Amino acid sequence: MSERAHPADDGDPAQDQAASACAIAALPHWGLAGAELAFVAARENVVFRVQAPDGRRYALRIHRAGYHDHAELLAEHAWTTALSQAGIPTPRPVPTLAGEPYARIAWPGADGGLRHVGLIDWIDGVPMTDAIARGQADPVLLLEAIGSVIAGMHDQAVVWAMPPGFRRPLLDADGLIGEQPWWGSFWDLPEFDGAQARTVREGRARMHAALLAHGRHAGNFSIIHADVLPQNVLLRDGSPVIFDFDDCAFGWHAYDLAVALIGFVHDPRFEAIAAAAVRGYRRVRPLPGAEVEQLSRLLAARLLVQLGWLHHRVPRALRLAPDRVIPRGELLRPRIAAALTACAQVLDGVNPFPLAEIPRCT
Repeated sequence: MSERAHPADDGDPAQDQAASACAIAALPHWGLAGAELAFVAARENVVFRVQAPDGRRYALRIHRAGYHDHAELLAEHAWTTALSQAGIPTPRPVPTLAGEPYARIAWPGADGGLRHVGLIDWIDGVPMTDAIARGQADPVLLLEAIGSVIAGMHDQAVVWAMPPGFRRPLLDADGLIGEQPWWGSFWDLPEFDGAQARTVREGRARMHAALLAHGRHAGNFSIIHADVLPQNVLLRDGSPVIFDFDDCAFGWHAYDLAVALIGFVHDPRFEAIAAAAVRGYRRVRPLPGAEVEQLSRLLAARLLVQLGWLHHRVPRALRLAPDRVIPRGELLRPRIAAALTACAQVLDGVNPFPLAEIPRCT
């Protein structure tokens, strides 16, 4: 994993200009020179909306250096294309005029180097975050629908014949919270005091052992989205559409549900929301009681994963939208508190997420 911070993670004007220049240079590869560009977000990738002269719209993504190699990027395209062909709405990749999946474009400035730039279809819809904030969507009903979509993706994944050379990260116990986790160490944050760092290290070791003991097989582990956060879900005609497959990886099916639920752990309706997600999932494919227990473990593990991502990606601030920049401390404080509480409970033999409302299913 590269520990280089995202080039536009704090809205640095020089980096913004470099991203814009890179995007403009990429457009001719799709015959879109002169198309209108609008910045959307900068997280793992820098994303622009492209408005073509003929009215069509696309998302142009400048992939972060050092995160995924060419084979991994091709694998993402292969899976999203296969999901779309299976009837699961996903953004489909658009090849260049030369028939290539990506253009390689020089990144201006001190960072230099070439970046992979891809184009995908733009998906219209209402962002899930906006719909909930405006009271236009009930999280319980929404997570039930998202659970069904996730299950459909897993149904496709477990029977899909992957193309030769298919390669994506491995988010098993080691990939999530091992000694060298995919998203970086989370036990050495400068915000920790000695006792806090010790609690996280010891909690990590206990969680890691439990994840290892659970095991993985074709019924519970495959290629997964791995990033079904609210900001990666759109509502189209009231139905959820999941996008942004940049983090797709091999992982436990329950991890997709854990990521979808992690933003609701402080909601007073959390157990009802979690039960709805599982109920929606079970409408499409089985989720035995042992996997619900794994979901509880993975919720706790995800709290640690979040700390690693923020620690290594956000040195100062995170730019979530053109006019929304959140300082590192504001992002980390509540997440550190939640992770410390979970680790302490794990060390005390208490399940931080018992999910009592979810009926067992063998």
